[in-house]
Amino acid sequence: MKENLNETQYFEKYYSRLRTEAWLKALLEGGLFSFGITLIAALVTWFTVGWGFFLAIGLLIPGTAAITACLYFFKYRPNTVKNARRLDSMGLEERLVTMVEYQNDESFMAKVQREDAKAALEKLSISDIKLNLGRKLLITVTVLLTLAFCMTVVSALSFFGVIPYGNELFTEIVEGDDAKRVKAEYSVRNDKQGYILGEANQYLYIGDDATVVIAIAKDGYTFDRWSDGIVTPARVDKDIASDISVSAIFTRVDDYLPEDDGEGDEPDDLPPKGQGMDSSSNSGGSGKYDAYNQVIDGNTDYRELIEIYKEDILDYLDKYGSEMTPEEREIIESYIGVV
Repeated sequence: MKENLNETQYFEKYYSRLRTEAWLKALLEGGLFSFGITLIAALVTWFTVGWGFFLAIGLLIPGTAAITACLYFFKYRPNTVKNARRLDSMGLEERLVTMVEYQNDESFMAKVQREDAKAALEKLSISDIKLNLGRKLLITVTVLLTLAFCMTVVSALSFFGVIPYGNELFTEIVEGDDAKRVKAEYSVRNDKQGYILGEANQYLYIGDDATVVIAIAKDGYTFDRWSDGIVTPARVDKDIASDISVSAIFTRVDDYLPEDDGEGDEPDDLPPKGQGMDSSSNSGGSGKYDAYNQVIDGNTDYRELIEIYKEDILDYLDKYGSEMTPEEREIIESYIGVV
């Protein structure tokens, strides 16, 4: 800032150089703060939120600009006194500071001192003023800038799925392979035909067992199979080593019923003559050989398959029932009630 003093005319040619130095100092210190904040933000968000690198980038440039401007105007902005001290540091032995302090003194000694200061200043060239930015400050800013940039890149790579997030990486390092997660996903191919009873999406550690899930058919449909070939509607996948994604497949009950050939009402699934009927037919109810009971593949009696399902589930309860939670037992028992 140029003051209304005669002596400032002697500093005028140095103002440009000293302003540049002041801006650079403010920029370095502003970068020191903003790079440090960016580094902390990128590091913390790498462990907490996936979009942390956006925050780090948002803090870097605007933060540096704002802090630099504040430092320049409130700390480093040149004025007559600061310029006098800066130029005196180049070997003028406080001549300029004294000249500024006694600028309004008209005594003989003050005038002599001012003339001496002016003579010494005229010998000083602009090229003699080396930018004094401080080696420690430069090194510190460089290190922080490098760390902030690297941490922001790491956070971005995690966001795009190239590397794991910090909390995942830390868990893997501490717990080893046991910390790796897998997903067991169970769905239905057509949700109008059935639904999943149990936890459809399960996140597990490698080697863990999934909880029981059961494919339940809606009215008019029957369970056919799982997409991986398993034919029992209830399943418990054990010792999972990788992600699982399977879907339950259902079929309309009508698709299994034989078509009516129009040649009378006599069923064509009766046993050969001389052979007895299933005991269930003697009770007056539906027989084993009735077509509408053969709804699985046209050859298998549906009631027999239900009994097989029940036996499998009861065996599972006998083996693993003590390891189940009350909720898992409730799921299985409710299924037994459904079938």
